[in-house]
Amino acid sequence: NTVRNVRITGPANSAGGTGITALGGTVKVENCEIDLAGITTGLSINSASEVTVRSTTITLSALRSAEQATGISVGGATTKFFGEGLKIKVDTTLGGANNAVYVSGIVNDVTILNSSLDSIGATAGTIEVAGGGTAQVLNSKLTASGTNPPAGAIEASALKIAGTLLSGGSAFVDGGATVTCAGVYDENFVFSASSCP
Repeated sequence: NTVRNVRITGPANSAGGTGITALGGTVKVENCEIDLAGITTGLSINSASEVTVRSTTITLSALRSAEQATGISVGGATTKFFGEGLKIKVDTTLGGANNAVYVSGIVNDVTILNSSLDSIGATAGTIEVAGGGTAQVLNSKLTASGTNPPAGAIEASALKIAGTLLSGGSAFVDGGATVTCAGVYDENFVFSASSCP
């Protein structure tokens, strides 16, 4: 299944909606734009065999207090996720929590390359990995507002980041998880060869 050159836009009447949902099979999303307000998830991927997302922009904003939002959610028994040229901005300044990318469950092959992930408002990580999953981010930009963490991992998960700008607070880890950085730098272009800023 392929979704290509599609624009999804408009406000949502209530929280809980999704721009695109991928359930099972092999899915490709290319050159798409998802621009929604009051929506919970831009792209929801659950138990798919292989998902590739390229050159896609996702912009989400909250309409109500405490409304949560996630740019891309990868979960279930999804085998592989590859994202390249992603531009994701999630704004929940009205009080809700958000993630640009959230990986959960037993997903162990997640790669994000040459992408810009931006979270405004409360977050446990602009990209967050939970439930034992693993992910890597290469040659990208991760921006969290204020002192919020640009990267987070919980519940024995592992996140590896290389050649990437990290803007915001320190990486968040909990429950035996790890965040490993190599050749990264902060918003002031202070370089860290083998640690997270």
